[in-house]
Amino acid sequence: MPANCGQVSAWYEKEKSDSENIDWIKANTKPCPKCKSPIAKTQGCNHMQCSQCRADFCWLCLGEWKSHGSATGGYYSCNVYEKKKETDKDFAAWENDAAQARSEMQRYIFHYERYNNHGKSAKLCSKQIEKIRDQMQQLHEIKQYPQDELKFFEETSDIVIKCRNILRWSYVCVFFMAAKTQQEKAEKELFEYQQTTLEEACERTHQMLECDKTKFLDISDPDRSPFYQYKGNMQTAKESLHK
Repeated sequence: MPANCGQVSAWYEKEKSDSENIDWIKANTKPCPKCKSPIAKTQGCNHMQCSQCRADFCWLCLGEWKSHGSATGGYYSCNVYEKKKETDKDFAAWENDAAQARSEMQRYIFHYERYNNHGKSAKLCSKQIEKIRDQMQQLHEIKQYPQDELKFFEETSDIVIKCRNILRWSYVCVFFMAAKTQQEKAEKELFEYQQTTLEEACERTHQMLECDKTKFLDISDPDRSPFYQYKGNMQTAKESLHK
């Protein structure tokens, strides 16, 4: 597994902790300037009203709404906002923290979605093994293919499942990889290149494994070359996953 024990433990902790909810609040809400309740923006207008204390304020600069008008940029923009970022250090720091929280949250979501997708794909492939065995039996009984020649179906399924799990945890590994020094950046780039190469090969092999195999069961067609061509392609794809 690409991720080490410390990374796995930290990832599980991150999944179940409330820190992600806190990060979401930090990234997607602003505190009411009067009562400090977190407020999310759900409409285009910058005019906000706190549901707790009913204070009216500007979403961008958090100033009182009654002081806004055409001179400050109107309903959808706020000239005060840019000036406030330049003059109010506390406001600028808060904006910077919120931007960092959004960036970190987006980075987490990017890696989590791919981690989760590979896990689901591995489970689906496991569930399909029985169906593949039934297809192997049909090919043996109906078309008289020797069973030894059909073992590649299960062998490829096993490899796809292993690769899906490797890819799943590779996203945890790369999430925690440092990239501060030039060497760390180079190592991360190499890891991501290898990850992409394996991902492409795994997707291609999995797609071939799930193709419609009924076309190989036509008893009126004596030509077996399409099946052996398919088998050859599958074995080539399987070997690419071993490398």
